[in-house]
Amino acid sequence: MKTAYKILVVVLASILIIFIFRGPLYRCFFSYEKCGERQSYSVTSPLLKEYIDSVTVKRRAESVEQVIELTHEITSHQLSFQASRSEINPNKLFPNKRTHCVGYSAFYTAVCNYLLKQNGFADSFQCRAYCGQIHLLGYNVHSLFDSAFFADHDFNCIQNASGSEKYFTDPTLYDYLGIAYVSPFAPQ
Repeated sequence: MKTAYKILVVVLASILIIFIFRGPLYRCFFSYEKCGERQSYSVTSPLLKEYIDSVTVKRRAESVEQVIELTHEITSHQLSFQASRSEINPNKLFPNKRTHCVGYSAFYTAVCNYLLKQNGFADSFQCRAYCGQIHLLGYNVHSLFDSAFFADHDFNCIQNASGSEKYFTDPTLYDYLGIAYVSPFAPQ
């Protein structure tokens, strides 16, 4: 009985540690390679502007990291994943709420750039949407699938004008696992 109890404690402790350190563990094992850039959208929908402003009226972002955090919260709250074809224009997507990784990334880009402007960071930072490949310990996981749906995956990069400060994020991953940042691919 003592052995079973010890095993249970070890398993539960391991699960807790993995959960607590899921972000660093994910960044350690997975990386994102940019293959192309997606079209950027601006927030033009009055409904979407009104929603973003209502969420941020009492929460002014004092840093780019806080803009990223707010953008994650808004995107995660407003969207839900669907694997089938769906709208990707954030201004049309807002009332619909269902999209795939391309729509998540486009929505995230539009909201992030809107918040960067609202909080005085637009002159020095910009968010871009990229399509790319996810690598597990340097191995391209997309090569394991024949489906066109798994041909690539969209993610975002928020960077300053000189390119010296970059934040990589996957809004779909954040929605599912709460992991805010991802690692860029660095070939060996």
